[in-house]
Amino acid sequence: MESGEKGKSRGGVLFVIAIICVAGAMVAGCRQKEDSKANKVASDNTSQVSTPQDPAKAKEHFEKGVNYSLKKEYDKAIAEYLESLRYNPDVAAAHSNLAFAYFDKGNLDLAIQEHKKTIKIDPAHANAFYGMAQIYENMGNKTEAIRYWEEYIRLTEPHSLWWNKAQERLEKLKSEK
Repeated sequence: MESGEKGKSRGGVLFVIAIICVAGAMVAGCRQKEDSKANKVASDNTSQVSTPQDPAKAKEHFEKGVNYSLKKEYDKAIAEYLESLRYNPDVAAAHSNLAFAYFDKGNLDLAIQEHKKTIKIDPAHANAFYGMAQIYENMGNKTEAIRYWEEYIRLTEPHSLWWNKAQERLEKLKSEK
């Protein structure tokens, strides 16, 4: 699938999501503490030491990823989000933004994987549900799209801009059934 029209259809969504996620990542990064897991040995056959968690480096790479996303340089954004996650793998906002970058590149399978990771880390991360709804709608899977739009609407401030957009998408899909 090409990124062309599918990625462009989101308009300013990425910008708003990125800004919201920056704040979320900053809060999450501040809450992260280095603990004994930070220096554990990888359990694979290579016995390499894992990367220590470093919220400051994670935040630095996350912000670079946001900047690249805003410039539509998605390959660079993906690299930065992956680097951010290397330093702090449990930040929902980084997984979510990575998912949107994959979506904009047309890689829906990886976008779904990252949104699912986001939801596993933070089941109330509304942006992941928005992204999943978009993906399933683009794939023509109305049932799943409706399910994710409904969940996004449940989690989002009623009558906000994005809540209204989700309501419109949901009503359109339900009327097409």
